[in-house]
Amino acid sequence: MRKRSIFKYKSYSHFDTKKNYKPFINYIKNPKNIEKHGFYPFIHYILRQYKYDNKTKDSKTKSRDINFSSHIDRYIYEYYNDLLNSKYNNYAIRTGINKCVVAYRNNLHKNNIFIARDVFNFIRKGTGYYILVADFTKYFDQICHKYLKSVLSEVLEYDKLPLDWYKVFRSVTKYSFINLDDIKKYRGLSLKELRKSKRIASTNELHELKKYLKINNNGYGIPQGSPISSTLANVNLIHYDKAINDFLTSKKGFYRRYCDDILLAVPPEYKEELLSLFININISIPGLEINPDKIQDFFYKNNSIFDNNGNKKKLKYLGFEFDGKYVKVREKTITSFFLKAYRSLNYVNVISARFKRNAYRRKFFNSFTHLGNQKPKRNKGNFLTYIDQCAKIMAENGIKRQVSRHWDYFSKRLIKYNHK
Repeated sequence: MRKRSIFKYKSYSHFDTKKNYKPFINYIKNPKNIEKHGFYPFIHYILRQYKYDNKTKDSKTKSRDINFSSHIDRYIYEYYNDLLNSKYNNYAIRTGINKCVVAYRNNLHKNNIFIARDVFNFIRKGTGYYILVADFTKYFDQICHKYLKSVLSEVLEYDKLPLDWYKVFRSVTKYSFINLDDIKKYRGLSLKELRKSKRIASTNELHELKKYLKINNNGYGIPQGSPISSTLANVNLIHYDKAINDFLTSKKGFYRRYCDDILLAVPPEYKEELLSLFININISIPGLEINPDKIQDFFYKNNSIFDNNGNKKKLKYLGFEFDGKYVKVREKTITSFFLKAYRSLNYVNVISARFKRNAYRRKFFNSFTHLGNQKPKRNKGNFLTYIDQCAKIMAENGIKRQVSRHWDYFSKRLIKYNHK
């Protein structure tokens, strides 16, 4: 099988031109070049995700700071990320944390469906567990540079980072960036116009844009969006993962961490020991802060999930809901699918009414119905393809029933024009 390239061509505009990686391979792989390389500033923007809340019947906004690098810088990050991932995998295998850290790995070959299935199957096989679910508050923004540097050296097996590695490390810790809104304002262009340009700014314009330049002079924080940031986020928690995993495996428990989402399961008699360890280990790692709004705990017994008051609950993990016996895709995910489909359907109806004919039918059917799920394998399919995969991997027929009436719902809302 041909090895997949670690380099990815992307067509976005930046301070350099859109480049294919092949002419730069020798440059990137020469450490002496990286030691002297001048990294462009990141371009920063705020990604806002709107999520519908079934309880409040209202939408919530989640914001994330995204920084994306220039094309040549991205190729450098991709190359060094591949080197680091290999080193991290070896370290994880040696220390026993290989299976418990499941995000941003290139050797596990598992997606969220397989990962969630393994968690639910483990819980099912036990007679009882105390389950703790938590995540960190703004994890990437709080990573301590000094601590990260020490554990990075440990994983790479260096007493001191070589100059090329230090240059890469420095570029994503004391990183510089320019806000996308400032670029749009300076150039007097819309986002659409910027995307069409070969370069987001010429050399002279970049020199002028330096007045908008911002530098992360804090001793903490790495940019989300850099190809190497995700692996650095895993490296930052090597001692955290080992301490928790060693304890849980010694007590016949279970630990999984997907980036900053944590799930721990242990027989109920070890609950207090687990909580004590969990509190102390979070204090011991610089910058870690558990999100108080996201921490939840449950008990599993007799094929059911309970809260501390004995009420039946569902364990939500990686897009799924588990009641102790059955697994379903989260209702929020199903609701989002239908809301997105209805918005698209409304557009189809508006255009159809305007021209008095059936418009955009095929595109809608391919995107939101079982007809798009029946495309040849070379196509990605649609959300229903994902549902089929979930049902098959989880061995849960109830998952398919969550969307089984989609055709009926859409047909009732679709305006039809009969041609004579």
